[in-house]
Amino acid sequence: MLLIQYMPFRPAISVIVPVYKTELYLQECIDSILAQNFTDFELILVDDGSPDKCGKICDLNAERDERVRVIHQINSGVTRARANGVAAAKGEFITFVDSDDTIPPHSLAILHQHAEDGIDIILGRFEGGYGPATGIIGKKEYQKMSAIMEAYHVGPYAKLYRRHLFDSETFNIPRELIIGEDAIMNIRIAYKLAGKVYSTDKVVYYYRKNDSSITQTFVRNPEMDMLLQKLRLSSIPADDVERFLPMGLANNLILFWMSASCHVKKLPPSTEAHQKYLWRIRKYSNLKLGLYPTLLFYSRNTLLRTVVISLRNLAHCLMVKH
Repeated sequence: MLLIQYMPFRPAISVIVPVYKTELYLQECIDSILAQNFTDFELILVDDGSPDKCGKICDLNAERDERVRVIHQINSGVTRARANGVAAAKGEFITFVDSDDTIPPHSLAILHQHAEDGIDIILGRFEGGYGPATGIIGKKEYQKMSAIMEAYHVGPYAKLYRRHLFDSETFNIPRELIIGEDAIMNIRIAYKLAGKVYSTDKVVYYYRKNDSSITQTFVRNPEMDMLLQKLRLSSIPADDVERFLPMGLANNLILFWMSASCHVKKLPPSTEAHQKYLWRIRKYSNLKLGLYPTLLFYSRNTLLRTVVISLRNLAHCLMVKH
C-alpha cells in the first residue's frame, strides 16, 4: 500500500487585512493582493464585526480562492483584528494591508526577495511616501528610528516582518488609542529584533486617502497624546529614552504635544504630569517654537490660552484674505 503524507500548507507570507466598514473599496483591495506575481502567500481577512456587507464579501472571496481565510470577530478594533490575524497566520513573514488600500502586483515579490538569513524586517515605500536609503539598517539604528519615529513611516503597511517578532505584548494596546497604535507596535517589534532590517526604495503600497477614515476625521487631543506617549516611552528601555532625547526624541514628543493641544483652550487636569515632563525635557530640544506656540506650550491658564488661540486664528484669517 502506498502511503502519501500531505504536508500542511506553510506559505512564505501571511497577508493580514483588518476589515471594517470599507465595502466600497474592499474588493479592490482583495483583488490587488490576489493578483500578486509572487504566489506563495495566504490572505487572512479579519472581519471586525463590520455592519455593512464586508463580512459577506470576505466569505465570497474565501469560497473562490483557497488562499483566502476569513476570521469573523465581534467589533474589537483594528489592533485586536491584527492580533487575531497574526495568531492565525501560518507564514514565515507577516505583512499588513488596510482594507481601503491596494498594493501593486510586484509588492510581495519585491519585499520577499530581500528575506535572507539575518534579515528580520524589510521596509518598502508607499506611493508618495518616504523612507531610509536602500540597504541594510542595523538593529540599534532601527530601534532609534522607531523610538524617535523618524526616517520611515510608522504604519504597519509596506513592511514584511518575521512572524517570531510578534508576541503577547506586541498588541497589548488599549482600544481607546486609535491614533498612534501602529507606532507602539513598531517600537515593540524593533526591540524584539535579533537580526537586521533591509530598506528598499521601491513602491510596494498604494495608500488611499479616505475622507471617512479615522485618520482623516479624528482630531488629536491632549488625553490621547498622553496615553500614546505613556505607552511609547514604556516600550523603550529607560537607557535608550535618555540616550535618544537629545537625538530627536525630545523634539518629537514636544511636537506631538503641540499638535494635540494647541487648538484646545482648556487642557484636561489629567494632562498636567505629561506637560510637566515635557517642560523638563525642553532642555534637550532645539525647536524654535515661536511666540504663540511657546505661550501655549507653557500655559495651563484657560483665559490666556483662549486669548492666544483667538489671536492666532484671527491672524490666520487675515493672512488668508490677503
